[in-house]
Amino acid sequence: MHEKLNQVDALLARGDLKKVEVLIARALRARLPADDQAALLLRRARVRLLSARPEDALEDLTAVHALLGEAFETPQNHELLADCFFARFELASVGFADRSFLLQAQQTYEQIVQRFPRYGNLGWVYYQLGRIAMASRQIDQAVNHFQQALLSPSHVNVLTAYCYERLGFIAFYEWRDLDQALGFLNRAVAYLANPNAPTPQPGAAADARL
Repeated sequence: MHEKLNQVDALLARGDLKKVEVLIARALRARLPADDQAALLLRRARVRLLSARPEDALEDLTAVHALLGEAFETPQNHELLADCFFARFELASVGFADRSFLLQAQQTYEQIVQRFPRYGNLGWVYYQLGRIAMASRQIDQAVNHFQQALLSPSHVNVLTAYCYERLGFIAFYEWRDLDQALGFLNRAVAYLANPNAPTPQPGAAADARL
């Protein structure tokens, strides 16, 4: 099974989602221990989330929780669960968005912050909390979350650019401050062009509103 999981992970890294799902479906036909089933279902949940099918991903995560019990309680699993809740809200048809999914996403991300303060992808968690705050029109809270995301560790290579892009959006649409908006967006573009270059942190003069 270890070799099969490595193969699935390699296809996931390449973004070949269709092949990943076919491979997982074949593997799940066999009689597998609970841990192996859970490992495959977790990967399929990620594939389904990336394929804009959060409802199916949530079904897989429910099955994983039933298989693992308390072992499900990891920051990675809760992050995936929260991402699915948030995607379920965002991808709903206009007029049919269920804000309960937004609340579930927020509560799950906040639990990660409280229970796993040393989590290596905490930057992504704060970024998602910032986006949820924006969806709830809590702009000051959103800014605080994006600021914290910039200062927290993350596995998402372009997270810095994402945060500055959102701050630029806020500066333009909420503050009507064109200079700050351009400053934030220029930082996002500069980071994407050279992600290894040092990036000024919030607190500089240009970020006075933070």
